[in-house]
Amino acid sequence: MKFHHHPHNPIFPLVADSWRCDVSANADVLLYEGEWRLYLRGNGRDGDGRRNSSIGLFTCPQEAFDGETWQEYAGNPVFTQGEPGSIDDFGPLDPSMLVVDGQVLMFYTAVPRGNPLNERSSSGRGSSWGHAMKSIGLAVSDDGLRFQRRGDEPLVPHFAAAPEVLSWNDEYWMFYSALNEIGGTDIHLIRSTDPFRFDAGDAIGKIFSPGPAGSWDGICVTTLRIFRDGGIWYMVYAGSNVHEDTPWYFGVAASRDLIHWTRYPGNPVFERGAEGQWDDCGIWYGTTVKVGDTYYMWYEGRSCGEPRHVADQRPGGRGRGGKSQVGLATMRSETFFFTI
Repeated sequence: MKFHHHPHNPIFPLVADSWRCDVSANADVLLYEGEWRLYLRGNGRDGDGRRNSSIGLFTCPQEAFDGETWQEYAGNPVFTQGEPGSIDDFGPLDPSMLVVDGQVLMFYTAVPRGNPLNERSSSGRGSSWGHAMKSIGLAVSDDGLRFQRRGDEPLVPHFAAAPEVLSWNDEYWMFYSALNEIGGTDIHLIRSTDPFRFDAGDAIGKIFSPGPAGSWDGICVTTLRIFRDGGIWYMVYAGSNVHEDTPWYFGVAASRDLIHWTRYPGNPVFERGAEGQWDDCGIWYGTTVKVGDTYYMWYEGRSCGEPRHVADQRPGGRGRGGKSQVGLATMRSETFFFTI
């Protein structure tokens, strides 16, 4: 049992002179009023040539779904960077979409401007995008086509990133990545009865950590997505034993209560592409849904842009000239790898 790369990858490539000319990444999907919607982050340039990040939308009628065919929304991007000096004046990353009382909520990683690429983690490996500067923000829309920020303060303050938010048992469950003592990341959880407010006093804390030293996910576990299938919650997460934020593999874990997780014994279940492929550097966000008898997984893949052994040795593991784009992998199966 394994995922297969789609033959037409990447299915969301870069587009010159657009809001996603530099980066296409961080996809999340939502079934909304009979239509599949896929939101992803793009990096473009402003009038002064400065990089920025925004979120765009792609749609597909439910009856026409094949995982690959999407129509770009003419009004893209649907959410852009904040005002100078705000928590996200570089832009929003990592959208996590949720419908609450008819409104579409976008939880996202808020990234301010500066020179975070020069920052380094406590491990000395190099900190990608300046983890100490990140926080989690919220934007809201009545129709999912145009979003407005909900306040000027983060929902979860520095450092928190890569949110995944879902509703269950009359509560809202926010999972996110946070730095750990070995220079990587753990997954934390905070719950709330109000999706617009998450108080530190309601935090469960760390609920998922890297594997044993030397294992494939021994440094970081990050950029998770969670879905429910057959009464079981499944987490698809990225992991690395080399870099803080350039994972090479996806793993799967299962839970019945969203707090206690069991790793799949056959992990990892997916890995970056072979050298020279569009995704040969790292992979993030295995966003998975089941439609019919097929599991569809959209993910961000980044190319090295140079020989892989050179890119792998760079601080942060990112090759010079590498690009992130979004691709698709599929798997036909009755169950998702294992049950508990």
